[in-house]
Amino acid sequence: RLAWDFIEEIGLPALRREYAQLHVSGSYYGLFLDLEHPDERYLRRTGLDPGGNLYKAKEVPREFGLNPPPDPGVSEKEPGTYPESWEEETNKGGDFSDIEEFVGSMHLDGFTAPSREFWESRTYPELMIGFQLAQVVLNNFDSAIKNLFLYHDFVQDRWALLTWDMDLIVGKWFFLGAVDLAEMG
Repeated sequence: RLAWDFIEEIGLPALRREYAQLHVSGSYYGLFLDLEHPDERYLRRTGLDPGGNLYKAKEVPREFGLNPPPDPGVSEKEPGTYPESWEEETNKGGDFSDIEEFVGSMHLDGFTAPSREFWESRTYPELMIGFQLAQVVLNNFDSAIKNLFLYHDFVQDRWALLTWDMDLIVGKWFFLGAVDLAEMG
């Protein structure tokens, strides 16, 4: 919750959140964080156009230990393959042509990386910089490949990265050796 409070405090779109105590058959089960579902209502509430496309980055299924690691969702892909790396949260049933065009243009601009002009004309720079700042400050290990949103505002024809899953922040790492499964019984 503190991480989401930080996201909101620095002026970025943040999910509504509240603690929820769960009781099952009269027995206390635990304290959980209930997060708002990111959809058109979330976009409207945070001042973004609810008619825009909101895509959730997802990691392509793979076997543990497989090398090389998966490509980030913003890696250029073959046309028609973007649904393997991105999931629609709004405007479901689309053709992914906008994200294909954006990512393709990003890779065509500049020599080795997109130019400053690309980012200034095609994105909301304040949201992009804020997203990066938040990920670094919170040490969000899990945001490089998945667990983030890419939002496309059709009215302004601009894009932004938005925060999603923050279960691996502040030094919490996930890898197979992090937990001794034998001890867990």
